[in-house]
Amino acid sequence: MIGPISFENYYLFRYIRKKPEYHVANDIIGTLVTQAPYFNDSLLILEDDFVDLSPNSTSIIGAMDAITFSTDISKSGGCSYNFSGGKRLQVVNSQFGFGYENFTIETWFNARFWSAYSTVFELGMWPNSIIIRPQTLGTSLGIYCYGQDHSVAMDLDLNTWYHIAMQRKNNVWEVYLNGALIKQFSNYVFLSADKLGIGYSIYSENQRLNGYIDLFRVTSRAKYSDPGFEPESFSKYSLE
Repeated sequence: MIGPISFENYYLFRYIRKKPEYHVANDIIGTLVTQAPYFNDSLLILEDDFVDLSPNSTSIIGAMDAITFSTDISKSGGCSYNFSGGKRLQVVNSQFGFGYENFTIETWFNARFWSAYSTVFELGMWPNSIIIRPQTLGTSLGIYCYGQDHSVAMDLDLNTWYHIAMQRKNNVWEVYLNGALIKQFSNYVFLSADKLGIGYSIYSENQRLNGYIDLFRVTSRAKYSDPGFEPESFSKYSLE
């Protein structure tokens, strides 16, 4: 297995993927991408243009309220999803019904202003869901799992990029902020939901993030528990 792909090769792949006439380059870069760590375990990789770059690309992505893209404010150097003004995005994928299986959901988010229930994502629908959201005034990070509150008090700043990752390994849940473990708890629940709300709560469409999201990924393994995994790698490539 080769190492992680570079930004240059990854974005070249993204470009030529939409240009099938470049089949030689596509074969080369496509091989690099498919051999990148965790690529084959990816259920969803969202960059720009609502294109799912995961291996199967089976997700049904529904943009609501005219989500736009920002090239001025982006973590990846390309563009980010602009959720300012209460935009929202829903992804439907039967593979999100994880049951008791392991998985990881992670993304970068950047809040422009605080509001009540500024949801980064919700998988399922409350109370049978998992939710990540900065609380009002940025005084804590809200973490909810099937109705249980596991929030962590902390100071979050506006106009700042944060990486959030939530994984389940067996019945142990872990939440990482910028690569550091901030919460661990046990909750043995069967996750049957297949709807993922990005930038808003499926339970209430008014519970929305007012800001930006970049490099959103769902992986069918608890990769932060893998030996040799480097949490700081999330800042380099979304395909790691």
